Order: sequence, then structure tokens, then C-alpha cells
Amino acid sequence: MKVYAIAGVPIPLQRHRHHGKFSYDPQKKQKINFAEKLWTTYFDVKPVENAINLTIEYHMPIPKSYSKKRHTEVLEKPHSGRPDLSNLIKFTEDALNGILWKDDALIASIKAKKFYSLCPQTVIKIKNVASKVFD
Repeated sequence: MKVYAIAGVPIPLQRHRHHGKFSYDPQKKQKINFAEKLWTTYFDVKPVENAINLTIEYHMPIPKSYSKKRHTEVLEKPHSGRPDLSNLIKFTEDALNGILWKDDALIASIKAKKFYSLCPQTVIKIKNVASKVFD
């Protein structure tokens, strides 16, 4: 199993924008920056070319408006507010397509969770699928 941690507040996907006949990705630079954070931390990254099981943990920041009491109550507890989990997953898939995996079609299963943490980051765990999809 390969584990990668990318520092920073997890980013949700924004939909493509349209201007007349043209369509553009408003997050192109954010996706490149996200991938660069991975490259600067892990130098020997090569895209996986076979089916994988993907586990993603989104460590979300605790809002500054929370009191000290509420701060300790929510630490390591599930994050149930915005951004929603599916948009976080899609951003991660798009940003790391061709970097950690050759194509996101290779992802056979995904487990994902988001929770409050003192250290905002995205942790990605990749496990090659040998014979069984689910362990």
C-alpha cells in the first residue's frame, strides 16, 4: 500500500464554466498546485497502471469561530458541513489523474471520509487490486 499526504485545506471540485461557445476549467491552477505539492513531497511518484482500491481521508480545519470547548469536542469527529464529500473526491481524482494513477477509470473502489483535524491535509492510500476487489 502506498500512502501520500498532501498538506493544505482539502479543495472541492467546481464545475466547468461556460462563456458563449467556450468552456473552461476554473480550477486548472488549483489542480496543478495540488499535484505540485505531491511532487515536491514525494519525488519517485509513478502512475499506477492497474486496478486499485483507493482510500482518501480529508482532514478538515476547525473553524476559528468555535469556542475552545467546542474545538476539543469536534476534534477527530466527522465533518458534516460543506464542502460535500463527493466534490472533494472528484477534485482529487481529477487533479491526480496521470500522476498517481494512469486514468481514474482504474479506481475499482473508493473509501473516503472527512473529519475535523488540527492539521488540514488530504491523505491518499492506494492499494493494488490483485484478485479480490474488496478486502
